[in-house]
Amino acid sequence: MTYILAHVLVAGFLPVQGGTVGVTSTHAFTDQVTGAGGSMKRGIGSKVMVGKMKEIYEAARDRSQKQR
Repeated sequence: MTYILAHVLVAGFLPVQGGTVGVTSTHAFTDQVTGAGGSMKRGIGSKVMVGKMKEIYEAARDRSQKQR
C-alpha cells in the first residue's frame, strides 16, 4: 500500500514602514483522506496546520524585531 502526503508552504516577509508584511501560499494534499470522514479529517488537519504556521510566523516576527 502506498501513502502520499504532502504539504507545500511558500512564505515571504517584506519590510514596510512601521512593520513587516507576511505573504503566504499553502497547499496540503493526500491520497488517503476520502469517504464519509474525509471532510472532518481535512478540517482537523487544517486546524493543526494553522497552529504550526502561527508558531512559525511568531518566531519569524520575534527574530525580525531583534534585528531592528
